[in-house]
Amino acid sequence: MADTPAIVVEYNGYRELVLRTNLISDGGGLSGYTFFDATSATYGVNKAGQTFLVGTNVTIVEMGFDVQAMLLTLLWDADTDQSIFTIGTSPDVWNFSAFGGLKVPDGLTGATGSIKLTTTGAAAGDSFSLWMRLRKNIPAS
Repeated sequence: MADTPAIVVEYNGYRELVLRTNLISDGGGLSGYTFFDATSATYGVNKAGQTFLVGTNVTIVEMGFDVQAMLLTLLWDADTDQSIFTIGTSPDVWNFSAFGGLKVPDGLTGATGSIKLTTTGAAAGDSFSLWMRLRKNIPAS
C-alpha cells in the first residue's frame, strides 16, 4: 500500500499560501506525490471576478521540516521533474527570503510550478512533517 499524506491549507491569501503535511510511513513511500498543485484554482488569485492560477509564478519563501529515518526530496513538476533539494534526518527551518526565495528555474521545459514529494528508504514507522510558505507572484495585469 502506498503512503498517502494529507495536505492541510493553513493560510491561502492573495499573495501567500502556507501548506503543511505529515506522514508516518507504512513502508510504501512516496514517488512524485503532489504537495502543491500550482494549476489548481484552489490556490488561484481572484481579480475582478477572474481567477488567475499561480503556475510558475510561485516562490518558496520559507519551510520547516522534521524527517526521521528516510530522505525526502522536493521536486519542481516539469516534463522531467527537477530536484529542488533532498532533506535528511533532522528538524530545521529554512528561510529563503533574504535572496527572494526559490523560484521555478527559467527554461525548465514543461514546468507547472507544482511541487512534488518523493521519499527514499521509507520503512514502516519512518516519518516526516513539512510546512511551507509560498508566495504567489501573480502579475498585476
